[in-house]
Amino acid sequence: MIRNDQRESNTKPVEKDQILVLEELFKRYFSHLVLYSRNLIKNSESAEDIVQDVFLRLFESGRLGQASPSFLFTCVKNASLNYLHSSLNKYIPISSEQDQIPDKEIQEEIDHMKQLEQLDEAIEALPDKCKDIFTRVYLQQQRYEDVAVQLNISYHTVKAHMSTAFKHLRKQLLLLLIFFRNVKS
Repeated sequence: MIRNDQRESNTKPVEKDQILVLEELFKRYFSHLVLYSRNLIKNSESAEDIVQDVFLRLFESGRLGQASPSFLFTCVKNASLNYLHSSLNKYIPISSEQDQIPDKEIQEEIDHMKQLEQLDEAIEALPDKCKDIFTRVYLQQQRYEDVAVQLNISYHTVKAHMSTAFKHLRKQLLLLLIFFRNVKS
């Protein structure tokens, strides 16, 4: 039979490791993730709450060690979209037709969310190294030089990966644009 103090001593190193990982990820990505969420939901305070909730859920689930930058951005995007969805349902008045949001605005917001999801899927489809560099430069707004130093590669290699990423995304998103134009016609 294991005593309580033995069980506690067995879990503390894991928790300490998780806390260290949490602190590192939080320091490195919090401001970038808040900016990303704020761009989606247009509310600074709620964006901070969303990012904190994402970190808390990942910590509680023990999945922090598996959290890549693209995974964090995807979690924040999904949480932000859930926030927008619940906000729309919460604040649409039912009693007065004058106060209701026009269907066109709602449809535009839905279309915008779908476009963001498609962009995220296109980014996820990039080759791993290319996706990592694109995420650092474009989503985290790091400079090419900084990314080159962090990854121990040349500036020109970063530039080449960014060029490849943009070509791939342009191609993917152009195909989606053509598809949606044909569907709406």
